[in-house]
Amino acid sequence: MGIIRKTLSISTLGLVKWRSKAELLERTTLERDVALEETVKLSRRQTRAQNRAEKAEKRAEKAEVDALSAAKKLKREKRRAKHSADNPATAAADAAIRVSRRARRKARKEAKGVEKHARFGARKVKRSARKAAIDTAGKVDDFTGA
Repeated sequence: MGIIRKTLSISTLGLVKWRSKAELLERTTLERDVALEETVKLSRRQTRAQNRAEKAEKRAEKAEVDALSAAKKLKREKRRAKHSADNPATAAADAAIRVSRRARRKARKEAKGVEKHARFGARKVKRSARKAAIDTAGKVDDFTGA
């Protein structure tokens, strides 16, 4: 059947179609199946990217909470140091002031580091999530023809 149709197509200079309706239907269904598989793969990738972005946002929020906690501890130590400085009754109180100064410096440094790390991680995750969303949206549009 295929040879007769193709010979007829050549001899009539294209008036008879080269491929039959069954062949055309089979080709389009195969192309559709491939496009659907690609769409499913892309949607899975997009879901994974969104999950990674959500986890990174949660980590950033946790780091921010940790930074706030460190700042709160710093304020508390500052108050305690000030209170101890107001009442320098013994040498032990002087030692506590020195210890609280060290703790304050350490807490301040730790809070800055945690906050910086959280901001950097959040920016990095935001950029990668935006790229992944743009890539997957473009690929989905290409396959769906929208």
